Amino acid sequence: MISKLPNILTVIRVALVLPVVYFISEERWPLVLLLLLIAGFSDVLDGWLARRFNWTSRFGLYADPVADKLMFVSVIVALGLQDLLPMWLVSLVITRDFAIVTGAGIYRLTFGKYRIEALFLGKLNTGVQVVVVLLLFVSLLPLQSFADLADSVVFPYGVHLVGFLTVLSGLAYLVNYVRFWREELIRQANQSGNIG
Repeated sequence: MISKLPNILTVIRVALVLPVVYFISEERWPLVLLLLLIAGFSDVLDGWLARRFNWTSRFGLYADPVADKLMFVSVIVALGLQDLLPMWLVSLVITRDFAIVTGAGIYRLTFGKYRIEALFLGKLNTGVQVVVVLLLFVSLLPLQSFADLADSVVFPYGVHLVGFLTVLSGLAYLVNYVRFWREELIRQANQSGNIG
């Protein structure tokens, strides 16, 4: 049972999505920050447990990144609906993530296997997104000096940096998919040639 702990933490993270979105709609910023910190801690903890004790599973392999993405996209959309983030940025983030997942799905349907490679640009983009969103929440807290500083970083610098990295990392994943397709088609052609 204890070996299932990483999966339990992942499920808890998914369960936190609705409360986070609700508290954003209610503008309960301290509660939002608290729940996001819990979600972030659970993400770090389940990753560490899986690596340290080899408590890995097929469920965790797929569910962990889905849980992270579900939380973050939900937060971005909720902030957009509250007019706290520009909708062009929300649309960019959703479009990029949808394109990456769709590309992976088409690859799996075509070649019968799942292939996606974490890129440095993708990790950088995610890191910057998280920092900008956290700074945005800090700017909404009743701590005037910190709030003003955070707000001056988020707008316009953070928002435009996230937009730029979202497009750049999306293009990088597109290039990667084209490479994957080419490699697989060449491999299949070589196999056909060897058989013939």
